[in-house]
Amino acid sequence: MYSSISSQRAFRNPSHTRDDGHMLSHVAFYMQEAMWKSTYVLLSAFLCMCVCLHFFDVFLFHHAHLFFTTTHTDMFMTLDVTEAFSTMLVLCVYVTCVCVIPLCVYTFLTFVNPSCFRLEAWILLCVTGLGAMLFVCSYVLALHVVCPCVWHFFLFDAGHSWQYAPRLAPYVHLLVRVLCTMHVLCQLPCIACVLHVFWSLPQHMLACHRKTMHVSLLLVSAFVCPPDVLTQAALWFCLVCMLESVLFFVCVASAYSMCVKQHFFA
Repeated sequence: MYSSISSQRAFRNPSHTRDDGHMLSHVAFYMQEAMWKSTYVLLSAFLCMCVCLHFFDVFLFHHAHLFFTTTHTDMFMTLDVTEAFSTMLVLCVYVTCVCVIPLCVYTFLTFVNPSCFRLEAWILLCVTGLGAMLFVCSYVLALHVVCPCVWHFFLFDAGHSWQYAPRLAPYVHLLVRVLCTMHVLCQLPCIACVLHVFWSLPQHMLACHRKTMHVSLLLVSAFVCPPDVLTQAALWFCLVCMLESVLFFVCVASAYSMCVKQHFFA
């Protein structure tokens, strides 16, 4: 009895059944596309990881060249085989992530772009380009500015008091932490822009307390850096630039949201 009633309803309203089937086919197509794109990314990550493991010494020398130049050493010390293997995995995972992130971003853009308006697609492309530029700048800044300052801070006048033997694992772990920290800090403008689009950050409160945040950043730079005025001033300038860039992109995202709302409700 129930089947006959449902068949009669489907017969009376065939367009409803047709729309449901069409929607299910679109959902299945999108899920299949997402599955294939994820498979491409995972396969690329696996191949890149294999290449990094094969050329581990090349990547290690590239990231340790400045350390050798600063400390006037030419070798690392390892205590056991597992330490060298774990260190190799850590550095290879970092290099693999750096190489696969552009592919992940490209697949995400190609998946999301058909569902965006033209202006939203251009804004998403501009944010992606800005994030890529900030990522490259953070890598260069961390490897050529921050890391030499860190080595100089920890090894200042060390050669006159004791003789040290640098270990491989602590160096690589510290290097990866510094690089990841710089990547996250330099991506704060893009992160703030995306957060403001979804959760509307308190823009006016951030603008009112800007001077207080500048003084707080000065205290942080004085606490973190060694007792050197130039180093403290450089760190404070970098932190202030990141703060101002975050406020700027929050203002841009707020203006864009207000413009979209005005055109929507007009």
